[in-house]
Amino acid sequence: MREAGKSLILLLPDSKHLSEFVTHVPEVANRLIDAFWPGPLTLVLPGRSDLPDVLLGPDTTVAVRVSDSSICQDLLSQLGSAITSTSANRSSFPPAASAEEAAMKLGEDVDIILDGGPAADTSPSTLVRVTQNLEILREGRIPSRQILNLLDK
Repeated sequence: MREAGKSLILLLPDSKHLSEFVTHVPEVANRLIDAFWPGPLTLVLPGRSDLPDVLLGPDTTVAVRVSDSSICQDLLSQLGSAITSTSANRSSFPPAASAEEAAMKLGEDVDIILDGGPAADTSPSTLVRVTQNLEILREGRIPSRQILNLLDK
């Protein structure tokens, strides 16, 4: 479960939905989007002031991602809008690798578990803040050097 006060990540159907949640997309962020979306890259961008507090970080940013998971893409396509996201785990514990494991670990604290089969990789997404400067907040499936090499070109 999520720590109190920690903002949520928004999973978007595609990058066209960014304008619903961010004030602007810096050029550096556009380069990362073109290279890594859909995929395991979460971007922290300047958030719109009309978003609920639970979506905004303390610096009025919002975390957004376009997942490459087929079940996630199917769900978002059916909904036609973004959804909030967390890992399938309690804070500071490793994420579940299957729906059965998530059910055992989370119990009645969740209303529904969508079974998309076993997770191929439970590594988190790489988390990058792109506001005034680029800052890699968490290294995940995309190594920092890959991001930095792309931006050096």
